[in-house]
Amino acid sequence: MKNRNIAYLTMGLLAFAGLTVTHAAPLQLSIFDPIALQSSETDISGIRLNLIYAKNANVTGLDLGLANKTTGNFTGIQFGALNCADGDVSGLQYGFLINHAGGNASGVQEAWLVNCVEGNVTGAQMAGILNKVDGDVAG
Repeated sequence: MKNRNIAYLTMGLLAFAGLTVTHAAPLQLSIFDPIALQSSETDISGIRLNLIYAKNANVTGLDLGLANKTTGNFTGIQFGALNCADGDVSGLQYGFLINHAGGNASGVQEAWLVNCVEGNVTGAQMAGILNKVDGDVAG
């Protein structure tokens, strides 16, 4: 368990180390999209917190909420019951129920029920019931 926590921390720090300066909003607070500080088309680079559901374009940083949706890419640490990125995922996706990456995933995906990646996986997938990868697995 201690080694797993160290691995999560390391993955998160590496994801944050790769951050670049963008014109993205540094903070998103959301109750349920569209009731949010930023619009769903806005990129977030920093922290996204939601009570029920948040949706944004690209998200980089820390993402905490019940249901997290990214219509682009996600990089960083994501905790929620349902995590879904339409694009690539890099870092840690921890879902109490389901994690989904519409593109490639690199890092760690851990869910109690299902992990799904439509592209390739570089890293690890750990699920209570099902790990699904449409592409290749390395790592």
